[in-house]
Amino acid sequence: MLDAFNAERTRLVNEKGDTAEDLSDYIVQVRAVVKGLFGDDSSEYEMVGGTRASERKKPKKKDKEE
Repeated sequence: MLDAFNAERTRLVNEKGDTAEDLSDYIVQVRAVVKGLFGDDSSEYEMVGGTRASERKKPKKKDKEE
């Protein structure tokens, strides 16, 4: 009985992981469409979970050590 319970639990955990992966892929596609339509600095892009271009940190220059 315990083996059957563990097998069912494992199946459900795997199913949950697959569903989460599918949802993540869908969200990436939605963000790409919103970015294409409205731009990467739009409030619409931020509403779907993207980080607006104006709010990203600017890369810092590295000093050259000689």
